[in-house]
Amino acid sequence: MSHQELHLTLARAEAGMTLARTLLDTQGQVLMVQGSKLSDATISTLRRRQVTELWVLDPQSPTVDLQAQKTALRQYHQERLARLFRHIGNSADDRYLLDIMSRYRGSEPS
Repeated sequence: MSHQELHLTLARAEAGMTLARTLLDTQGQVLMVQGSKLSDATISTLRRRQVTELWVLDPQSPTVDLQAQKTALRQYHQERLARLFRHIGNSADDRYLLDIMSRYRGSEPS
């Protein structure tokens, strides 16, 4: 499951928020990794390191089940291909084209 991301200034960051993206300094060094929880101490440290903005997970956004989204999209593509190829013949060329389109769309041929 996944939350939406929020781009915040460090001044708006609060203890308990979760980083949505890895936080790097100006030299590209990792300061905090994605998924880390912010605390008052880490926010103070980031302020001293002159970090001005960061990405956090939005606690107000509903969680999104990415696997369910992928399954629904795959189902949509299967149904769409079935409709587009509803008059397909049994020739090897027709089946080959359907197979290629099915693999391209991430679904199995019907």
